[in-house]
Amino acid sequence: MLRDWRVWGLLTAVLLVLCVLIAWAVANDRKLWAMFVGVPYFKPGSALFRELFTRAAAAAEVPSEWAESEALAQLVAAESGGWVGIPNFTWNNLFGSKYSSAKNAAAWPALWPGLRKGNWPAVDKSAGFTSRAIGIGQLQPANIAKYYPSGYRGVGVPLEEAVGTLRYIADRHGDPEAAWTHHKLHGSY
Repeated sequence: MLRDWRVWGLLTAVLLVLCVLIAWAVANDRKLWAMFVGVPYFKPGSALFRELFTRAAAAAEVPSEWAESEALAQLVAAESGGWVGIPNFTWNNLFGSKYSSAKNAAAWPALWPGLRKGNWPAVDKSAGFTSRAIGIGQLQPANIAKYYPSGYRGVGVPLEEAVGTLRYIADRHGDPEAAWTHHKLHGSY
């Protein structure tokens, strides 16, 4: 009987150590974290990022070379870090500090159904909620409605967000290099 308890104790200890190691790995690796919480992540400049934006370029009817643009990768890195559906940092003032942090990515999909139906919170400058931007390109609701293929229904959908980002860049700046230059000068694009 004692022998059985020792075996179970050893198995429990091994399982606990394994869980701790997995939790540490997931928390310290964005790609693993994205898979764990179910929020798409495209490391700016990576092969996966370029593949997404190549498909998006075709849908947005912009040059496919934009997907290879270092300026596009830097712009997306500065705006969203490559996270799909990420709320702008000012959403922290509505939902608590660090809400838009990648470590809280598991909470973001809860926002998306309401946003997809057009239920966007009002801007409240007195509360520090000054931007309703969201997504890989950090577009505002009016721009999401205008540039995403499915409008608001595209929030949290990688290809929709990438297409919307490229359409916005084309319409507002002409190309990723001009958009990135504007961002460097003004902190937004």
